[in-house]
Amino acid sequence: MTSKAERAALGVLQRLEIASIPIDVETIAELLDIRVVFESLPYETSSVLIREGDGKRVIGVNARHSRKRQRFSVAHEIGHATLHLDDEPRDDGEAAVSRPLEVLFRDGLASSGTSGIEIEANTFAANLLMPQLLVHEAFRDCWDREPSRPLDSVLDDLANEFDVSNQAMRYRLVNLGLIDPT
Repeated sequence: MTSKAERAALGVLQRLEIASIPIDVETIAELLDIRVVFESLPYETSSVLIREGDGKRVIGVNARHSRKRQRFSVAHEIGHATLHLDDEPRDDGEAAVSRPLEVLFRDGLASSGTSGIEIEANTFAANLLMPQLLVHEAFRDCWDREPSRPLDSVLDDLANEFDVSNQAMRYRLVNLGLIDPT
């Protein structure tokens, strides 16, 4: 059974007719009428989603973080915009701040104090950047080309193909049941 976040990410990809990797999250944001800006934020802040009083949405991304982390941050904030902002603009605006992404990839997210909407935005981001079907195909292709490859080598290749961190790819492969968590 798929979650609301998984369905929403797949819906965005289908609606925008995006089916090749790496997924261009900045173009997706633009097509969804969300402006992306890169700013020097406090290092522990990965990104911020702001809905201005007129309803316009802006994603602020930490310019000091790695490009792969920035990509995940943009996808995460698109998740918030898609899943958690209602369509009615507010006079005072609204902001959601995302904390460091490395914490979000740990097991036991809910027990670590991470809120449900953050987990949902991470699920959306993982599904947007690493769609299940494309991950399955790429994973199978890696093993078909060289069945005796070490898993770390496969992870490196897949992370590069999808333009995500090795940690994000490992987490995704575990969640899809393609590799053992250990």
